[in-house]
Amino acid sequence: MAKSRTKAKRYAVQRHMEIQGLIQGDSSVHWLDVGRWLSESNHRLYRQSRVYKAKVNSLGMAAPRAKLHVYVLRDTWFLQKSIQLAKDTFDKNMSEERDVVNAGARWQDFRLDLSPRNNSSTQLFPVARYNTGPSGATYALNNGEFTTSRVFDESGSSYVFGLRTTGTGDTYSVVEEYDKTANTSDDPSSTPSSSVAAYDGLDADVQAAARDDLMNRGNSPPYDADNLDGDKLFRKVAVLGGTGLGNQKMSTGFFEAPMGLVVLVTEDLSQGVGSETSGEFELEVAGGDYKGVHASEYIEAKKFGHRRG
Repeated sequence: MAKSRTKAKRYAVQRHMEIQGLIQGDSSVHWLDVGRWLSESNHRLYRQSRVYKAKVNSLGMAAPRAKLHVYVLRDTWFLQKSIQLAKDTFDKNMSEERDVVNAGARWQDFRLDLSPRNNSSTQLFPVARYNTGPSGATYALNNGEFTTSRVFDESGSSYVFGLRTTGTGDTYSVVEEYDKTANTSDDPSSTPSSSVAAYDGLDADVQAAARDDLMNRGNSPPYDADNLDGDKLFRKVAVLGGTGLGNQKMSTGFFEAPMGLVVLVTEDLSQGVGSETSGEFELEVAGGDYKGVHASEYIEAKKFGHRRG
């Protein structure tokens, strides 16, 4: 008897979202929050603290055309721990307040300010269309509440969490705050000497020069022991565009975007790469079992809002 096949569950989810608002020709920096885009497009909460699998596609690109550079956060151990520490700090700071308002904060999500720069960056939002056709009118989906998580000190002053400080004094750089807890000392910290080895000189097989060399080669960690720089967090995924000579890249292919941050940078036309006419692009998120999309947990979820739909 033939085995019956179980049909894969189909999710009603908008995974293709049109990108508009790119400013070409001046190396403009744009960024988008994948979780926010999915929330606005689907009328459903998608958490920020996920690793979304996504790609950027060209919907049509006439050559010559300015190029579009795509970046995401480097998925490193220290970045994950930095955000986890920020989340734990928020939980601890707001623990009593959470107990009071938990039932009334259904949509609470731990959120960072994902802006990749202090200034000169533009946040992009998904669009919907009023009608069809080449020039169909668009409507920006930008009405939901996406406030950055905030903590308060004893004086009542408030602070938010970001990838880096904003220069206003009210934003904690999660990486630089974690850096304060993660500095690693050399062990031992001084150059070896004859006093390091117990009963030095009694074992004729221990050569002082070889011992000192070994200790000097293994006393420091294999990375910068003191600095986690909030400015060096990104990696380049791909460059979309072409030269008009038949060499065009139309899709980045799928990539992982920690915290859902995707940065789009238009290439400076002073480099002689084409016209200022903007291309048409879309963000596509891979299908999966997190509300219809592929998004693995990035930090440990705790009770305040993170276990709700």
